[in-house]
Amino acid sequence: MIFTSIEVIGLRCSKCGAPLPKPEKDSEYVKCEFCGTLQRIVEASSYTEKLKTEVLKWIREFMPISMGAIQTVDTLARHNIFIAYIKPKLIPEYSQLKARILKTLSSPLLLLGNIKINVTGDDPKEFFEKFVKIESLSPMAVVPEDQEFYYEVYSVYALNAYINNYMKMGLSGDIDAAIKNLEELGNILANINKAIPINMRVKSLAGALKAWKYLKEGDYASATTLLEEALRSNRETRELIIRDPQLSIMITAIDTEAMLIKSLLNYAIVEKALFEAGRQPQELMSFLDRYLRVIEEIRELYGKNLSIHYEVSEKIKTIFMSKLGKETVDIMPGQGEILVPMYLMRISYTFTTGSLMWKKGKEYRDYVLVLATFPYANIPVTDTFRLKSGFLDRLRGREEKLTIDVVTNAIASAKRDYITLPVIPPISDSEMAKRVADNYLSEVSKRLGGKISMGASSAEKVVYCPARIVNNDIYIDFLGEAQVSLGKHLGELMDISIR
Repeated sequence: MIFTSIEVIGLRCSKCGAPLPKPEKDSEYVKCEFCGTLQRIVEASSYTEKLKTEVLKWIREFMPISMGAIQTVDTLARHNIFIAYIKPKLIPEYSQLKARILKTLSSPLLLLGNIKINVTGDDPKEFFEKFVKIESLSPMAVVPEDQEFYYEVYSVYALNAYINNYMKMGLSGDIDAAIKNLEELGNILANINKAIPINMRVKSLAGALKAWKYLKEGDYASATTLLEEALRSNRETRELIIRDPQLSIMITAIDTEAMLIKSLLNYAIVEKALFEAGRQPQELMSFLDRYLRVIEEIRELYGKNLSIHYEVSEKIKTIFMSKLGKETVDIMPGQGEILVPMYLMRISYTFTTGSLMWKKGKEYRDYVLVLATFPYANIPVTDTFRLKSGFLDRLRGREEKLTIDVVTNAIASAKRDYITLPVIPPISDSEMAKRVADNYLSEVSKRLGGKISMGASSAEKVVYCPARIVNNDIYIDFLGEAQVSLGKHLGELMDISIR
């Protein structure tokens, strides 16, 4: 038979269909490196023989009947067979699988434990079996134009097999098997020119996932090197695909993966600082295990994209570095036993004051504070629209503002300092804080009977407010009557506090 590559099909995993390593001498079992399944060699052999039979049957469907018994065919004849019989039969399924894998690649694919990625893979075994069939056709692609088409098909089938197995392993938490799938895929794609951009992305994913494994082990140095390489590969991938009409659908996913890699780099910086301070680097991972669950809960509840992880990682890095005496943060005045994070929001509003001949419009700019623990909050924003003007002031248009100055005055007394108290970490991003502030301003406008018109709010920065625990809630001295409240969420937030 001219399709000689079928004879060298090695032992295959009966669970996922991937190639198995050479069994150890006298062993009855072999473990799949791609799915982690330990299986009897006799079972894997039986599956492999059955697969060979299926491949041979599939190959015969391509061949003209007159070629069935011929053992050798010259180059021109092979080319003619490839063009007339093989290529036309490959194109329909190849086109479907190409569309399927491009759809998969349009989603972020960096699978990091508690960080949930909205992807669901197909059964990798089906794709590995298809890939073996494609591999068996290699002796028939003997001229450059046939080889170019063949390796395009080959790469698409390889991507479907290994990416689906990677997702299955990554989602199940088997990091080693997930990495192995990416690394082997990288080896397969390495010498296929048209697959270079995708291979760069695969390299980036593999490096980032290995770095995550190292971070969990406290090896920040190895993790940092891998993350820097992963980020470079990510950028190179973006540069290569940005002008490619087909591959450009990956841009959003690649940008999201870059944000996740940068998040991991922030955590590597923290691990290094902990180690240099004589503390265990794994201390960070213990915290992240709890913290990221909360972030993912919020992300799912509010439909946030994965970029929230980079913003909160920046804040987590700042908190740890401040507690280690390496960075300062904005700390509001007052006494307390814990620091509560709040977004300082700039607001503007206009209102009408006066009556008859004294009627006029006024504009005022002020601040409110929004708890950076939203939605873990009962009262998430400082209600500063509490100023009571006298009747004559309202009549004669002497009102200058409608807000009390508790936040503005506190800002004037705030200082840059190191964190020494336990601190609740932020769990919301600036976009969520803006939404809370805008909703509050809308409610105030209704409460005041339409007297005021609100401009847009904007988040300036996160500040940390010393708070006392009073009656199972927080009390912030400088807020006075404009208190915020964590209420029933206090306990949950204390569980993820950084001490």
